[in-house]
Amino acid sequence: MANGDVAVESESTSTTARRRTDVAIVWGAGGSRRGRISDRYAVHQEGTVRSSGRNFIYTRTHSTDSMGNESPDRDAVKSVETTFAVINALYELDGAGVSAVATELDMAKSTIHKHLRTLTDAEYVVREGDQYHVGLQFLELGEFARTRKEGYTISRAKVKELAEETQERAQFIVEEHGRGVYLYREVGERAVHTDPGIGKRIPLHSTAAGKAILANLPEARAEEIVETRGLEAVTENTITERGELFSELATIRERGYAFNLEENVPGLHAVGVAVTPNGTDVCGALSVSGPSHRLRDDLLRTEIPRRLLGTVNELELNLKYS
Repeated sequence: MANGDVAVESESTSTTARRRTDVAIVWGAGGSRRGRISDRYAVHQEGTVRSSGRNFIYTRTHSTDSMGNESPDRDAVKSVETTFAVINALYELDGAGVSAVATELDMAKSTIHKHLRTLTDAEYVVREGDQYHVGLQFLELGEFARTRKEGYTISRAKVKELAEETQERAQFIVEEHGRGVYLYREVGERAVHTDPGIGKRIPLHSTAAGKAILANLPEARAEEIVETRGLEAVTENTITERGELFSELATIRERGYAFNLEENVPGLHAVGVAVTPNGTDVCGALSVSGPSHRLRDDLLRTEIPRRLLGTVNELELNLKYS
């Protein structure tokens, strides 16, 4: 168990078997606005989730036989999965009533009502009339998650500087669970608004910042991400062959920057450079993006890469000695 969890042992009806309950505070949630939630969450049973102040508490029970072998009680685990599925349904439906969430998740209305009531009591969900919405409690958690990331605070000034100098869009992106996450972004006077907002997740293999990160991760980690996440064809220009991708990653490591040539959004080009404060570990990547008719030729191939490399060098020095 993690630090702060509580273990409680009690005798069962058998004189040789024991039960242990792990208690943990459950924080946060995520969403990807793709497909029906019930297709992504196979959860149809109630477990034990109760509210406690600002958080909801997850109780996981283990049964232990006379040989000391234990198996988790799946009902408790499924209940937590259901809670997160409900949160994601509210996010993807932009708020909904009990019936709509139950239909989306293919679950009983009574089950959905219990979870919504618990989440409302814990202040993670708000009720407005007969509609439930994701609450601002997640904003506090999200901001905490963002500010704890290495490079976030210092990178903001550099992102703003890049946006002003190039008059395009500039962003700082990090890797989490094998995907890129927008941590901070600024837009210049001529910038186009095509990408999702802060906190949104994007494929690594189809973006300049993502490929710069992949190129500088340990090879085993990059292999793991590709194996787990796959190489989806986001556009007709996306690299979908493993060999081709790793060949490009080798080129990126050698020259120091990555290109995205309409591989994530049609009509959009980008340049990305990884941020490695100690020369090895990647804490994120800076990138500049703009319409393909503007970001081309020397501007794309020379000027913006040179500007990005200089900015990243300053950022790495600040991170290393701050």
